[in-house]
Amino acid sequence: MTVKNLFLEHMASWELDLQARGRSERTIKRYRDTITLFAAYQADHDRELKAGKAKPAHIRDFLRKRQTDTSPGNAAIDFRNLRAFYNWLVREEEIKVGKNPMLKVGAPKVPRRTSRARSGAHHRTAQDLQGELIRSAPRPRDHSHPPRQRSARLRPGRTPLHP
Repeated sequence: MTVKNLFLEHMASWELDLQARGRSERTIKRYRDTITLFAAYQADHDRELKAGKAKPAHIRDFLRKRQTDTSPGNAAIDFRNLRAFYNWLVREEEIKVGKNPMLKVGAPKVPRRTSRARSGAHHRTAQDLQGELIRSAPRPRDHSHPPRQRSARLRPGRTPLHP
């Protein structure tokens, strides 16, 4: 059995578990893609790879390469997918908790997206528009109650304008 097949063997079992837990096909495909890429990356670097043999440095190197080859966002998704996979391996007792390399790997930082300049009409949300409509609508007057009287209290040192 090759290095790649060891990962893919676990991947098949994990896919069954994901399907049983109601994960979408798109999610499962993304998980599969990440695990396949990581297994290929490990094989390309001639690393022995059983489930518990990956080192945190291997994962960090893989994520760094993914950041430069694709984007920081994709690297962050790959990080989450690998973490989910290794957590599943621990739950299934395929590896021991202490052998989970993801425990020592931090998530890649993803820079905030800068929004493109938009015209005011495109930038408003439905709630903004609703609020504007409510504020601009004429308010019905209720004439059944007399207008409120201002408080007769005066601040110290002030005299009333109208005795």
